[in-house]
Amino acid sequence: MGYESGLIRPAESPEDIAHAARLLSSPAITRIAEEQRDEPGSIRLLIRDGEPVGAIVHRREYWDIGSARLKVARSWECNGEYDEQAFRRTGDRAVFDALIEDWLFSLRQAGYHLAYTHGELALWPTHDFVPSFFHARVLVPVARALELKSRHRVRPLRRSDARHVAKLMKANRRYRPRVFATGVPNFNHYVVEARDKKVVGYFSFGLLEGPRLPRVFLPEVETEDRAVAETILAFAAPHGRKHGVSALSFPLAADHPFARVCIDLGGYHQIRGATRDVTLDEEMVRVIDVRDVFDAFESDFALRLAEAGVSGEPRELTLVVGTERVPLLLDPRGIRPIDRTESKTVVSLPRWAFTQLVMGYRTGSDLPPDTVRPNGAVRLLNTLFPKTWPLSLCDHDLWDRSLKDPDKYSPEAKAKLGAVRLPY
Repeated sequence: MGYESGLIRPAESPEDIAHAARLLSSPAITRIAEEQRDEPGSIRLLIRDGEPVGAIVHRREYWDIGSARLKVARSWECNGEYDEQAFRRTGDRAVFDALIEDWLFSLRQAGYHLAYTHGELALWPTHDFVPSFFHARVLVPVARALELKSRHRVRPLRRSDARHVAKLMKANRRYRPRVFATGVPNFNHYVVEARDKKVVGYFSFGLLEGPRLPRVFLPEVETEDRAVAETILAFAAPHGRKHGVSALSFPLAADHPFARVCIDLGGYHQIRGATRDVTLDEEMVRVIDVRDVFDAFESDFALRLAEAGVSGEPRELTLVVGTERVPLLLDPRGIRPIDRTESKTVVSLPRWAFTQLVMGYRTGSDLPPDTVRPNGAVRLLNTLFPKTWPLSLCDHDLWDRSLKDPDKYSPEAKAKLGAVRLPY
């Protein structure tokens, strides 16, 4: 595709992949290209005057929401001549905008339902990406954790442990954050062994250095056993005492088995929604194709409408999301796209709002006033899109502003941030 900033095309050769790896400063790009060699469009290059000056790479994932399986493109990197660091210096975003516009078009052609990224709130929402996750954490007083005794052995993770850790993760799947974006490098990974050498627990552990106070942070914990949970807490507690930390932090939902042990020991749980500070980063999602989403959710919609007691004659309506218009048939069997002319009943809402409804971050009643037209459609949206409280990890400055980098943006870039308006 051609843009003022240059020509954008898929990476088509080993040389192209090498260029992308250089532009993105990531040797992992070669591995991603090999894993997704059936989809060459997952790596795209911006070419100017015959030379690659920008690249964007995504990884293919599948998310299960209800009984629907959605094909998701997770942006791995978007970088080049005007990357996020350059945006922080100058506020220039022309190349970024061209790369994202082309990427979204290619995702629609490839049949993706959602696109996901972790990035600048000052950049991505202008392309209809919006935060669609809650952030949860459990904190345990270090003084209480120091009273606990290890009843199992803790050792570093080995490559041979992968199968056992995967089994633990599968058991705790519904308790775990949907997406991982810790923002903290160089974590150490450990397993907990029982006396018979069986792997009964797994966790990652790191120290987050803040401007005023370090934090002991454990972003991943997998166990359903209380004795294993107490062993993990006993392992982390001395590190907390050494660094003057008052509480150990775990980004977990309150119903996670480990979190329940922490709360029982005197810990407490916190949950918060997405930030509105444009100078911070967030996990963000965008619906690619509205019709495809309705196709994926057809059986879920039928069940939700049946539970709500929807009955009567079939009704036709047209859903308008941004520039997309999707004719729908609503009857006791569900709601589904149809190939007909537009109906007289039109329900209109912004793409950012539809994205958050699909994710379960909001339901119709949670949307700001005047977002949904007509107002009577809110009840239908509540039925189709219940709130499911999707969780994700977040950067730590979302919890503690003392960790926020005051020099992240130059004065020149800050002057342009004043014009940024978050849609949600």
